[in-house]
Amino acid sequence: MRIIAGLLQVVFKTDFGLTVDLSNYSGAQLFSETQSRYIVSVAPNQQDAFEALAQECGVFVQQLGTVTDEPTIHVTTAERTHILNKANLESLWQNALPILLNPS
Repeated sequence: MRIIAGLLQVVFKTDFGLTVDLSNYSGAQLFSETQSRYIVSVAPNQQDAFEALAQECGVFVQQLGTVTDEPTIHVTTAERTHILNKANLESLWQNALPILLNPS
């Protein structure tokens, strides 16, 4: 779920949420540690220019989703759409290491 973790980090500590469609990705792709993938957030009015530049440079790009004004995460996979509370996910993310390192 490296892709999802990267996407979530884009909106953590903001008032925004995400709508993401990963229905065309296999489990292997979602868990891949491939180092040549980047997540870029582009303003809607700059999307065409960004995609044109990427194509000109021979870089494959694919839109995975959009940033929303609602602090909720909507992730569509091949099986279903998950609606997740961003505040809960952010809390789990922020506290994961302290909990693992200091179990009580």
